[in-house]
Amino acid sequence: MKRQICFQGSLKEKNYFEGWYYKHVTEDKKEVLAVIPGISLAEKNPHVFIQINETWHQRSYYFSYPISEFHHSDDPFMIMIGDSIFKEDEIELNIKEGAIEIIGTLTYSDLTPIKQNWYAPTIMGPFSYFKMECNHGIVSMDHYVDGILFINQERFEFEDGYGYIEKDYGTSFPKRYLWFQSNTPKKDTLNHKKMSFLLSIADIPFHGLHFKGVICVLQNDKKQYRFSTYDFAKIKQMESKGNGIYMIKLKKRDYLLKIVIRNGISNSLLAPKSGNMESSVEESLQAEATITLKQQKKTIWKQRFVSGGFEISGYDH
Repeated sequence: MKRQICFQGSLKEKNYFEGWYYKHVTEDKKEVLAVIPGISLAEKNPHVFIQINETWHQRSYYFSYPISEFHHSDDPFMIMIGDSIFKEDEIELNIKEGAIEIIGTLTYSDLTPIKQNWYAPTIMGPFSYFKMECNHGIVSMDHYVDGILFINQERFEFEDGYGYIEKDYGTSFPKRYLWFQSNTPKKDTLNHKKMSFLLSIADIPFHGLHFKGVICVLQNDKKQYRFSTYDFAKIKQMESKGNGIYMIKLKKRDYLLKIVIRNGISNSLLAPKSGNMESSVEESLQAEATITLKQQKKTIWKQRFVSGGFEISGYDH
């Protein structure tokens, strides 16, 4: 099995997509940049792309390139799209299209992968061994970000910032899903640089059946708590409270995880459907969540996260 960060497909695939998600938060936790390089091997318009979501101007960008401008290697990992390069510990953006110019280098250090074993070689657990409509991978739950980015010559600095990397690949995003991620706690602690949270709930098609699956990881320093369908976690509650507030409760043995998410300002991104980047999803980079972990009804951990990435599709209707 390839390392998750590596290109999982091939250029001969049909109706296939693959995208890497690099998220960056400034040290003061006020500004967020998400950079998504990817490939769409669809019959209509096969291409590679770089998609960007940012909070300084509260806008998103989509830059398309021909397949011939996609190059990749596994060891060491690298993908190149146009003149931009993406690695495990660094990205170099060199985008010039019309009146838009985005240039800069961001470097990463002290990456934090999820724990792995034969049963769960990836965050997908045993489903890693099956061909799924959408496969999810986590490269780093948390790391340091440093560097400078220029958007139309406007300078943005990342010094001692927060980083996160994940990816998706397959044919389509789920028809219904909820996703939240943050590694920026509201209040700093001695180990605040190793505090991260990911939640993904989706309707999963599997060999003619459908089920609501969950993958959730709470990273607190070196301790990782995982709540997942394949690990017998149950969704006890999932509902909209109105005004962009969502309540989720997960139960696993004697643990209860309560998540209250408050959505923020969002921008539109393109998402895959049968490999085509033709669907639209709203993504906020300014969502917040209060996470409470209880064991045998006793609160053992509580934290409020800010500058969170949040997407919801299908469940909010």
